[in-house]
Amino acid sequence: MNNENPYFEIPSPNGMENMTPTLLSSVEALPNGATLALQKGVYHLYEEGTKLIWLNASNNRSCNKLVAAPVFNKKGITIDGNGSHLVCHGLVSPFATVNSTEITIRNLAITTEYPYSVGFVIEAKDDEGFTIKFDKGICPYKVKDGNIDFILDGNIISSKDGRISLHSMDRIFVVYLMTPEAPGDKSKFPARFLGIEATDLGEGRVHFKYYGDEHPKSAKCPYEVGEYIAINMEEKRRRNAFFFEDCLNIKLESVSVERFGGMAFLAQRCGNVSIEHFKVLPIGEDRVSVTADIMQLVNCYGTVSITDSECGSSMDDVINIHGNYLEVVKVEGSKVKLDVCHASHEGFFPYRKGDSVEFSEKHTRKLLAKAYVVEVTPDPDNISQCTLEVDRSLENLPIGSLVENATLNPDVSILRNRFSNFPHIRLSGRGKYLVEGNEISQCSQAINISDLADYWYESGRVKDVTIRNNLFQNCNALGGNTFISIGVSGWPENAPLIHEKIVLENNRYVGVKDCKIKVNGVVNFINRDE
Repeated sequence: MNNENPYFEIPSPNGMENMTPTLLSSVEALPNGATLALQKGVYHLYEEGTKLIWLNASNNRSCNKLVAAPVFNKKGITIDGNGSHLVCHGLVSPFATVNSTEITIRNLAITTEYPYSVGFVIEAKDDEGFTIKFDKGICPYKVKDGNIDFILDGNIISSKDGRISLHSMDRIFVVYLMTPEAPGDKSKFPARFLGIEATDLGEGRVHFKYYGDEHPKSAKCPYEVGEYIAINMEEKRRRNAFFFEDCLNIKLESVSVERFGGMAFLAQRCGNVSIEHFKVLPIGEDRVSVTADIMQLVNCYGTVSITDSECGSSMDDVINIHGNYLEVVKVEGSKVKLDVCHASHEGFFPYRKGDSVEFSEKHTRKLLAKAYVVEVTPDPDNISQCTLEVDRSLENLPIGSLVENATLNPDVSILRNRFSNFPHIRLSGRGKYLVEGNEISQCSQAINISDLADYWYESGRVKDVTIRNNLFQNCNALGGNTFISIGVSGWPENAPLIHEKIVLENNRYVGVKDCKIKVNGVVNFINRDE
């Protein structure tokens, strides 16, 4: 062993044995500067032996995660899979990395024992309900008392526990499935719902009868007979394949996520993130890779590079880079009580001591005040709120104002990738963006640059974006009205001018319906492709 660069190996597994304890203990024992190599093989990771860790994952559910490889407070660590497959059972989160620097994960693939999307075809429908026919070989399910339960590695996903989202595989069209017992504030759903009671007809066929919910968002089956639909079995977003928080100098190299319930990659408050040769595509007869976003980066800084990767067939955006807005609910001098407003951001407060923050009027985005962070204190009784102490008095700040972190905005390069069959690429933030040399196809919107304070509370304004030398093919084919949308969510053409400079040049467009580009709220939009 080289004392300067320690090197450790995990022997290849034997059949279906549980490798979680071995992987976890090996990772936790790694000294700084070490490499952990997995002998090539198939590593089954079960819930038994994981480490239970509470993680406040933005745009996901904040909860205890069952982590197989926790990398906490480490420096200079490399995990090399040597071409191994990690098969996750139950609700295992394979990698969670927190407060660490110079971390590299490479040469491995992640999958799950069962697909976390279940496919079916609309067999018949009328005003009373609709009948579906499931694919062969899906995970076991049962129908009881009007509810439908799916059994995945010992975990039950039930329609009575909350909304289940349905996704057309031929167009971006999402609705929710709800039974009478299912909880949730329907008025806050981002899409309409089908209020149903289930009846098992046998041989993979289930009939859903409408129970007559009169809520304004209640609907009847919008899909056509014969249309192929997938159920998202991880609507609650309880895990990620790769999670990083408060880390610096992250590298993901030659890694695949073949299928997973949740996001493939999430980094928050991280600096200098490099993703190379990242492959996220379905395998075999699967039609879905991951049930949420493939790559999401929230309030990162420094540089972000996504290069030479091939990703698609996800149930949400292939890339989403943004900050988070919080809303002012109380002001006492230099202390401001804040609320995340959207449940998916609970527990994540994107501020560090010394960061610059800006307060703006919610609807006009007019800048009201600037300050520097002194301290952030989460409310012990409310996971959605925190107290932000800054270096000046804000007594005149209106309740309902928005605050965003002006420091945590990375420079981003998205180069030479192939993205297909996904809803959007969402980009926002004040760093310098370069999107170049990519092949982007079969989506709802190829590029969406929006300030989303109206629902998702995702910020924010962009400063300098160049989109050049890309091939856009059959974009907006999955139901979008535009293929590039730039502006301020919820505003008409006279939106406030919050975006600075956006340039389109030397791009090619093939099969894009009407080549529609919608732009508002931009000071300097230059389209050299016209």
